[in-house]
Amino acid sequence: GNFKKMRDGEIVEWAKTKAALADTPEKISSVCSNVNEIADLIKEAIPLYSEFISCKMSLEHYHQLGMLNNIAATLKDENARENRFLLAETTHLLSSMIDKNTTFIFEKLGTEIDHIFIDEFQDTSKLQWNCFRLLLEEVLARGNFNLIVGDVKQSIYRWRNSDWNIMNNIEEYHPETIEIVSQKATDGFGTYQSTNYRSSRRIVAFNNRLFRSAVNNISTTFKEHLGKGLESLTRAYSDVEQAVPAKREEEGYVEIREITKQNSRGTMGEEAIGPLMEKLHLFIEEKNIPASEIAILVRGKGVIPMIVEAFKQEFPGRKIVSHEAYKLSASMAVQLIIAAMRHIYTPDDDVNLMSLVTLYNKLVQKTEGNGVIGLNKEEYVRFLPDEYLEEMPTLIGLPIYELIEKLITILHLDRIDAEEAYLFSFLDKASECINNKASDIKGFLQAWEDSLCDETIPAASSDSVTIMTIHASKGLEFGTVIIPYCNWELTGRPGNTLWCEPPMEPFNTLSLIPISSKKLMIESIYESNYNHDYLFQIVDNLNLLYVATTRAKRNLVMFIEKSSGKSIDTLSKLVASTIPDLTTLDGSCYNAENNIYTYGEVC
Repeated sequence: GNFKKMRDGEIVEWAKTKAALADTPEKISSVCSNVNEIADLIKEAIPLYSEFISCKMSLEHYHQLGMLNNIAATLKDENARENRFLLAETTHLLSSMIDKNTTFIFEKLGTEIDHIFIDEFQDTSKLQWNCFRLLLEEVLARGNFNLIVGDVKQSIYRWRNSDWNIMNNIEEYHPETIEIVSQKATDGFGTYQSTNYRSSRRIVAFNNRLFRSAVNNISTTFKEHLGKGLESLTRAYSDVEQAVPAKREEEGYVEIREITKQNSRGTMGEEAIGPLMEKLHLFIEEKNIPASEIAILVRGKGVIPMIVEAFKQEFPGRKIVSHEAYKLSASMAVQLIIAAMRHIYTPDDDVNLMSLVTLYNKLVQKTEGNGVIGLNKEEYVRFLPDEYLEEMPTLIGLPIYELIEKLITILHLDRIDAEEAYLFSFLDKASECINNKASDIKGFLQAWEDSLCDETIPAASSDSVTIMTIHASKGLEFGTVIIPYCNWELTGRPGNTLWCEPPMEPFNTLSLIPISSKKLMIESIYESNYNHDYLFQIVDNLNLLYVATTRAKRNLVMFIEKSSGKSIDTLSKLVASTIPDLTTLDGSCYNAENNIYTYGEVC
């Protein structure tokens, strides 16, 4: 800070705790004739400092980059030897072909295309757009039209390389031929670009106010940091407000509850479980809302098992389902099969034997297995079924799929109805794994540790509460939506890896360099990459909130962390900053004593 000011010729007053060369201006003068001499030295040092930081950041992942290059080369050789082609390379291949000759693609299609329609365009990647664009131009050149449909505010797949900025600036590609079309509508409050036919009047009014206020607060907070980049955010949310059909009644309910964390260093976890169960009791038992119309939306899968377990205890007679809730590793039957396979593969390992006996006793024999503690190896064995012990020498020679089927039978797992879904799903996943060359016990057990244990079983029910991630909910709608953990980062967490194109020599010897995202990038040649990613992180996370809140038809409940400080670096703080504006909606109020904002009535 002070060095930069002095570089620009500004005389600064040094604080004792920040002095680098001396404590006071007087001491500086005793060393140099005047501050200008120091300023000249700093002018020379600043570029060197930037170069030093750039070097340090560029070399941080240099060895990993070399390893990746070797892996890529090996993979390429292996694919060539096996005459294989990776599906992931398809877009690259098409792009290289289209760049050379567009008519080649049309020729291979064997048909004439008059119009092209692309839906969900906001999730298009740059590479995909390079392919599409030339095909679209070919259609336009023949006097025909194309149709592109999308919503920048629902772009939440940047981790799949989608780039919402393509659609946000679509008119720049062909300004003379591109026409932006929207369904303009007017109600008693103004003119809007679209009409919401899904949600109740109060849900729409709340979302209109929430996101207009959120964008304004972000613009104010990050104006100096992002500068012109905020124009992209403003443009993306310029049409966020929607009209409501005139005949729709004045109904709907919104609640924002601030939750106080027990641990100031951690994030909101179990603190939200009690209020969540409270709201579920209200909706299901008091307001008689069908469970199938209730959805719990979360940012990540990690909290789903905790919510599912709490729900089972609170509502023993009801079901909660999710495509992500039930991992194979959560099934004791699957755990028992894996323990048996480990024992078969390494029969001399006492730990594997003990694990097998304990699981078998608990699941099949319905005992806790305390009786086996302290016994020797020979005594452990008597707790296992005779058929398993008799056939054990031949089991290791069976193909994996047959081995699993055999274990299900001899361990009597086919008699446990509650484990049936897990076992069928496990067999399906095992079959897929075998096809990927994990054909022996060792390879299968390694595949289990690497990824198979995290696979989940699909679940569905006509009378169950649904829990899923926000990403999975995109395109769906629910009568009642609860977002129990509206507390994810707004600006992203430091440490993510950015792939940057070095803008100058000698760094641009490599076309791409992995850089750890951190604020220090501002001092390097990668400053523009940092600012670009910073903006995209904000838009990504704001879009997640938009997708979540717009799934609700009648009732919407959000839990945010109660926090102090003026910085808006989380969604909790952002939503909290909008509450003063939200309370201006007719029928809304904020209870400062209980830290709860409400709008309307449960319906």
